[in-house]
Amino acid sequence: MSLVIKKYCVPTFLEIFTNSDAFVNGYKASPLYLNELTDAQLVVVYALLSAKYGMNPIANKTEDMFKNKVYSILFKYGPTWNKKLDLQKKLRQLTDTELMLGTTTIYNRASNPEQAPSTDTLDELTYINDQNTQKFKKNKSQAYAELYTILRDDVTDTFINQFRYCFRNIVAGDYIWVEEEENEEDET
Repeated sequence: MSLVIKKYCVPTFLEIFTNSDAFVNGYKASPLYLNELTDAQLVVVYALLSAKYGMNPIANKTEDMFKNKVYSILFKYGPTWNKKLDLQKKLRQLTDTELMLGTTTIYNRASNPEQAPSTDTLDELTYINDQNTQKFKKNKSQAYAELYTILRDDVTDTFINQFRYCFRNIVAGDYIWVEEEENEEDET
C-alpha cells in the first residue's frame, strides 16, 4: 500500500489545467470564448498564470465555477491586454527622431472663397489665401520622460492580477487527507 497526502480540499491551478493545451481547449470550448486572442497568446497567459498561481488552491469549491471565473476574466480583460502589449511594442520601437516630434498646428484663412462654408460638415475649404503654421519640437529629456511615463506601467502584471480573485487569499493547508491505495502485486 502507498500513501497519498493531499494538502488542500480543493485543487490547485496546475491540477485543473495540467498543461497549456487543457487551458486553451477549455477556454475555446466555453461560451465566453472570444477569438481575439490567438492560441499562442493563450499559451502565454497560461504560462503567466502558472508562474504566479500554479500551486495556489482555487477559491471555489467546484472546478466549473473556477473555470468560469477564469474564462470571464479572459473575456473581459484579455483583448485590452493584448492591444496594450501591441501598443507598448510600437512605443518601444520609436526612434529618437520620432520621439522628439511635437505637434503641428496649421491655421488657414480664406477670403472670398468660391464655395459657401458649411456648418454641418468637417470638410475643409479647397481655397485659401494665407496659411500660418506652428511646429513644435520636444527636447530629448522631455521626449524620454513622456516615453518613460507611458512604458512605466506593466500591463501584463495588471492583467494577471485580475485573476487573484480566482484563488484563495491566504494559502495555507486545510488538512491532510491520507488515502490508502492498493498496489497490485504479481503473485508468481
